Parts: sequence; C-alpha cells; structure tokens
Amino acid sequence: MFGLVFVLSACSQASASSVGLKLPSFLSDNMVLQRGGAALWGWAPAGATIRVAVRDSHTGTPLTDATAVAEGDDGRWTATLKLTATPNTTITVTSGNGANSTATLRNVAFGDVYLCGGQSNMEYPMADVFNGAEEREASFNPMLRMLNFQDISTPSSSSDCPSKAPYIWAASAPATISPRSAASDPDKGGFADKYPSAVCWFAARGILEANPGVALGIITAAKSGSAIECWMPPAAITDGIPPSLGGNGTCGGTLKPARAGIAAAETVNVLDGYDNDDNGAVTIQESEADSTCPRNGIAKSGGYFNGMIAPLLPMRLTAVLWYQGEANDVGKADACAGPAFYKCLFPAMIQYWRDEFKHPNLPFIYCLLAGGHSAVLREAQAVGAGALERTMFASAVDLSAATNEYLVAGHPPRKQELGRRVALVARRLVYNQTVVDDQGPRVLSAAVAQAAAGGATTVTLTFDVGTNGQLHQNGTGGCTACCNASDVFKRADYVGLVDPDRVVPAGGAPVVTKATTVKINGGTAGGAATVVAVVAAGGWNATKGRAEVQFLFDNHPECALYNGILSGPDSYYAATPHYGIVAQSWRGIVSVSEE
Repeated sequence: MFGLVFVLSACSQASASSVGLKLPSFLSDNMVLQRGGAALWGWAPAGATIRVAVRDSHTGTPLTDATAVAEGDDGRWTATLKLTATPNTTITVTSGNGANSTATLRNVAFGDVYLCGGQSNMEYPMADVFNGAEEREASFNPMLRMLNFQDISTPSSSSDCPSKAPYIWAASAPATISPRSAASDPDKGGFADKYPSAVCWFAARGILEANPGVALGIITAAKSGSAIECWMPPAAITDGIPPSLGGNGTCGGTLKPARAGIAAAETVNVLDGYDNDDNGAVTIQESEADSTCPRNGIAKSGGYFNGMIAPLLPMRLTAVLWYQGEANDVGKADACAGPAFYKCLFPAMIQYWRDEFKHPNLPFIYCLLAGGHSAVLREAQAVGAGALERTMFASAVDLSAATNEYLVAGHPPRKQELGRRVALVARRLVYNQTVVDDQGPRVLSAAVAQAAAGGATTVTLTFDVGTNGQLHQNGTGGCTACCNASDVFKRADYVGLVDPDRVVPAGGAPVVTKATTVKINGGTAGGAATVVAVVAAGGWNATKGRAEVQFLFDNHPECALYNGILSGPDSYYAATPHYGIVAQSWRGIVSVSEE
C-alpha cells in the first residue's frame, strides 16, 4: 500500500561510512526530486566512486546518469541529476562491488518540491478541516507525493530525520492521510501523529490543477507552538537583531548595520508604517525595546532548523510555504518576541534559509495570521518579508472560526480557502502564470478631510481591486456581528482614525475611532474603487493636523472587503463557488485637510 518502507532511525549525525553505501532515510521510494536539477546524496567509503543511473520504470529506457566521489572523513557525496518532469523512474545508486554497495529507489518522480514549515496552523492535518472526512475520501492523486517529518529539535545540525507517518514518501490517497480527529480525541490538539499539513496539501492540489503533468512533492516540517527563533540558528538570529533592539543585524540584508556612535533610535525604527504615496505618509514609531533579545539567548536558538531543515539542505526546492507567527504574537509585553522583533527576524530567517539552500532566489510564500491574532504582527510579517524579493503572502485575516466551528481550539478549520489562495500566489510567483486574482484589494491612497469646528471627518480610500473587480463587504469567518454584500446600510468599522500626536498613558494603547457610515464604489474589473467613510462629528479630532488611517486593522475583524462577486470566507463551500480574496490590511499617516 505504501510501497517500500525503510526502517527509520532517530535524527542524528551520520558518521563516516565503513559499512558501504548509505542514503538519508527520506531519500526513498515514491519521492519527488526537483526537475531540471535534482540532488541525490549520501555517504560511502572515502574515495569511492558513486554511479547513479535513472531509467524509465515502465520501459527500462535510460534517462540520465551521474557520478560523484565520496570525500572527506565522512565519505559524503552528492550527485546532480538533470531531468525534465517525469512521473515514474527507477534510480540505481552503486558504490563498488562489495556488500551494501547498491541502493535502488523505485517510483521516483521528477517534478516540483515544496517545503512547508511553521507552527501548528501549518501542522494542522488535512482531514481536520471543514468537510475533512469527505476531502480525505476524495484525496487519491498519484501525482501528489508526501513526506511528513517528525517534529524533532536538536542542538546541532542533523543529517537525517524520520517520518511521523507509517511511510516515508507516499502518494496522496485516503490510506496515506491520517483520519479525521474525533471531537473526544484527547490528543487532537497535538497533531503528533497527524499528516499531512492541510494548508500544504490544499495548496499543492491547486498548483497541480494548473500544472497537471508535473508531479508535486510536499515536505511538512512544522511544530506546534514554535517561535520563529526555533527555526533560526545563532547566525540567523544575530542578523535578525536590529540596532533598535541592541544588535547590529541587517534583517536579511534589508537594513544597513548601525554605524559606530549612532544611537539605535536614530538608525532604524522598530515598526514602520506603510508608505502612502503622495499623501503625506510618515513613519509609525513604536516604543524602543531593551537589548536582551532573543529570548533564552542566541545559543539556544535554531533547534527545529537543526532537526528538520538542516537534513534537507542539499535538496533542490521549488519554493517554501510558511505559516508561523502565533508564538511571537505577544505584543509589547515581551519585546523579544513581538512584532518589533519579528519584523527583523522574519527576513533574516528567509535570507538565511536561502543562503543555506544555496538558492538566493528561492520563492518564499507565507500566510498572514488568521483573525484573532494582532494586526501589528500581520503588519510585521508583511513589512519584514516584503522587503525581500521573491516573497508573497496569502492572507488568512478573514478565515477564523466561531467557537462551535473549531475541532481544535485556536486552529481555524477553513484551510481549503487558504490553500487555494496560496496556490494562486504560487502560480504567479513561481510559475509566472496569469491568474484572475492572487491578492485582495489594496489601498492605493488615503485622504482625510475634517469639517470646521469639530464637524464630521471624511476618509476617502482608493483601492486597486484587481481583475475581479466588484469591491464589496462580507462577514468574516466566525463573525458574530456579521455583515453581508446586500446590506443597504454598509458597515463602516473596518475604517478607523487615530490621532498620532495624542499622548498615550504608560501601558495604554492609542484610541481608535471607528467610522460610522460608509459608501462603497465597487469599481470595474481591473479598475479602481473607492470607499468613503465618515466619522461622526465630535468623535475625533486631529491634534496637529494629521491622522493615522487604519483599514481592516482590527485583531479580529468581523466585516471585511473583498473583490469578486459576492465572495467571502466560505465561497469555497458554496454550491457554485464564487471566488474572490479579502482586502489587504493597511495603515498610514496622512495630512488632514479642512472641508
């Protein structure tokens, strides 16, 4: 049923091979290797010549071959195999004529390989989504292959890691996907023996639908509750500590190191606001943090990188899919974990991974956290990673859940829609394909006008709505005070104003005044749209003639804007799907004019 299953050993460093040829356990039958230039590696007696031959599994026709030499004290060798997309090959690896000198790998596909990392919302198993039992029964797809690493942390780099599933690599099928968790399952929150990742699997399905002739391999390496520091060895952490937090890091090359004698606050702002084109944007400055970061010290960082990512470093990848940040969403209570630090850590991690995989342009697709987590952490994700090329996000801000919808507390089950959005992003970023919409409406500009003598304030937002057009509002997943596209009186609480010059008491938070009415001009496909929101007279006043405008910047928004016709968080489940994407959150500071 699963093909040949190797006996697994714990993650450990491989020692010099004195018993013959050896490959990492996860290079096995049924795997997917990267088309165009795959790596195959292992260990053999030092000086041995390794020969790798690839042939068609059905006809026996030779397809490609390569040679390598085992070098160094550990006899490490690496061979490069250049082959176009091929669904079924047999690979024979030989090293001399002695015992244990041959390894045969069967049903190996050459296609695209995605590494899916992060914490529990990436680890969340496929069958635990809405309609998960039905999705599992319909999961048969021989072109989609899966590897699911055990969540292992090690103090130093490992060279092998076992699977959490009863197979190593296997094609997607009901028998290779763990069953749906029962509501009474005491371990349903741990995901320790659940596989594969739901977000990763549904994204892969969407990518395969657009590229049906190319096999796709997904490798899940995720751990519930893991902070980003767990995925960053000391060198990466060091680069992720900016001057404002007492370091001299470059945030993945997006910052210049501090010059000697320059105070941290003069060198870098902890959290920048988005630029607002020609509308007077300035920096949004968060309070400076102390210089004791990271938590637990640099030397203790990187355990999950060492245990799960390091073994894969010789592998060629198509892209990384990432869903993490909840464990770092602690606000100002812990400056070493909150958005101020994450904004620098995240690009530092991305760049470190790219360097270690020797793939400087490795596409990196990440998920903005679902509703229920802080808007400033989502902002830190987007601003931090967005400073690097070849990164894009898929938003889950509207994909939360009501209390009675959770199978596992704190883990929204609307993973199909998130996977669909990730697949759209991958199609554009990785394959350069034209898609209807891979991103939601985004704010192009903002203007604020206030009537004289403390009268009503009008906020005008201009949007790029994408090729779907039809800007409209809809309730978010799990909303209790919901809205819908046909409301005669539109909700307005996704637009807010803050006086950036008002003194905030120690330990307090800026006061956000919500708009009370809104008019939506939905726009046409490919065109612009506007939202005109009004804050009632007396509800808000600018101290120094400027305002921070917030759009969809609540931690848990209950009403959001979308493109597409009548689309919302549950469009995937509609009898006739009508897809669109939620708008992108935004905030910026603009000058206030008088009406």
